[in-house]
Amino acid sequence: MKTRYVAIVGMTQILLCTSSFAQQSDFAGKYAGKGGGHSWSAKIAALKDGKYDVEMHVGSRQPPCAGDITALGEIRGGKLITQPPEKDDKCVVTISRNGTGISVSENHCTPWHGASCSFDSKMSKQRR
Repeated sequence: MKTRYVAIVGMTQILLCTSSFAQQSDFAGKYAGKGGGHSWSAKIAALKDGKYDVEMHVGSRQPPCAGDITALGEIRGGKLITQPPEKDDKCVVTISRNGTGISVSENHCTPWHGASCSFDSKMSKQRR
């Protein structure tokens, strides 16, 4: 990740600002989406150490399925990528910006939601 520094020099102060917080806050928020009988929601919170807390839910009545996952993530190549939530787990969720919303893709996450569901989705940012 590139970090840009801007220096504002006063008589007795130097203020350094980085763009990493701005990048970090781009993903933070609550999201929701619907499609193909499924509904998705996500809550993404920026943590102080540059990582994110990611909570996701998927559900459907037909076919009946539901799943939730909570994982830590970090920005790599402009995308928010989660770490597997448990030891020996291979589930990775990748979140990309999509206008004011997000696009979500998953790999190896079936144990978290069953075969009839997926975290793959497009969600819009929700107003508070």
